[in-house]
Amino acid sequence: MVYAPGPFTSGASALAFCAERGRTTANSCIGRYLSTSADDYGFQCGPPASNPTGRCYRRYS
Repeated sequence: MVYAPGPFTSGASALAFCAERGRTTANSCIGRYLSTSADDYGFQCGPPASNPTGRCYRRYS
């Protein structure tokens, strides 16, 4: 695993960072909201950066 410290505004922007470096598959990059809360586990965003899958944005209530 490689961690890129960002900051990134969303999982989609993290995927764009990966794509610029040739990492364009789910096996090589995901955008992930890092947290100590298990409730945030689902905030994972998968490639491609142009049309990501998953939950790429964390909304605050």
